[in-house]
Amino acid sequence: MESSLQILDKLLGSTTVASFLTEYWERRHLHATDSDVSGFQFDEADLEARIRFSPISRGSGCRLVFHKHNVPASAFCEDGSESEVDYDKFLKMQQAGITAIANLAHNFSNRLLSSCRLLEQCLSARVHVNLYATPPSGRGFHAHYDTHDVFIVQVSGSKEWRLYHEAVKYPFPAMRGKYMTDTLPEPEPLTLRAGEMLYVPRGHVHAARASQGEHSVHLTVGVTPLTWADLLCEAVNTVSWSDASLRQGLPPRTLTNPDSVQNLQTTLLGRLDSLRTDAHLPEAIASLQHKKRIGDLLPAGRVPDSNVIGNLSPSMLLRASEELSFSTDAEQLTLTTNSSEPGLPLKQRYRSTWEWISQQTQFTPEQLSKHLPPNDNVLLFVRYLLINACLRSA
Repeated sequence: MESSLQILDKLLGSTTVASFLTEYWERRHLHATDSDVSGFQFDEADLEARIRFSPISRGSGCRLVFHKHNVPASAFCEDGSESEVDYDKFLKMQQAGITAIANLAHNFSNRLLSSCRLLEQCLSARVHVNLYATPPSGRGFHAHYDTHDVFIVQVSGSKEWRLYHEAVKYPFPAMRGKYMTDTLPEPEPLTLRAGEMLYVPRGHVHAARASQGEHSVHLTVGVTPLTWADLLCEAVNTVSWSDASLRQGLPPRTLTNPDSVQNLQTTLLGRLDSLRTDAHLPEAIASLQHKKRIGDLLPAGRVPDSNVIGNLSPSMLLRASEELSFSTDAEQLTLTTNSSEPGLPLKQRYRSTWEWISQQTQFTPEQLSKHLPPNDNVLLFVRYLLINACLRSA
């Protein structure tokens, strides 16, 4: 398994991790034309599998955007459904010039999730991945800045970027918003091609459009770092367990008496003196890491085998992963393990398919095809289960 430094080192290409952290991180953009993006693989086949086999309910779905306006799910879902996408409708709308977005793609690919967790360890940050599939000359959003840093990985095609200067320094999530680019200097144009990576710090305005004549697919790897404010709040909370003065209530009428502000400030600074002598930082850091769930590496059994995925064939012998079970409700079937990791949701129509899989000691995709709904692509279905470590080679 790769280390956390290796996953970042590969993304940066010829730029060293040390140079990146001192010269680019939170400061300026970096265009790596020699990036190794193998750790972040989620292409249109993965997107198709996501749409065909999993529902889009519960806030983890795909959406379509036309010139910044969301297209209602009812326009591309199966008749009478708000959670099961009709892939043919989805594809036609995308071909008509609409950008497809797969939010939180790492929740539907343990291969991506494993890379996210490694990057979290390296950068002390929460990491998520969204996928954007844009038709030729199409765009999803106007010029804006993000409240998290982004590593943009170009999967296929190319995209034209306009990079403006910093608009807001280190913005909080609540500071998200569009930006009027006429108040900024002229942007720097940049073309991002397949296999390349672009890093853009949070607060830096940017805009993108797919190149003319080329369909574009890219991943946005969003990085939300822990801030000094996060650590300070957690340190105060930790110290308050042993310092009763921090747990004392504010004086009555404090909030309605403007004359009390100066006294409050003096008292507050005095109460925080305990932080100067012992901020309980090890406990605060551990608590913060636990609350944010940063860098919890996947158990070995939940990391997919890339060699098996790359050599998939109709005659390959497969088996269900150990300790994998399923639960079901009215909307979906969920494959789960005894770990704390979220399960993989599947559409209800695949319940009998998974019941058959779970009863086999080994099987081939060719055998499985007899237990799938008509016209389903068995290799795509198997690949989807493989990248989520639900299947293994036998």
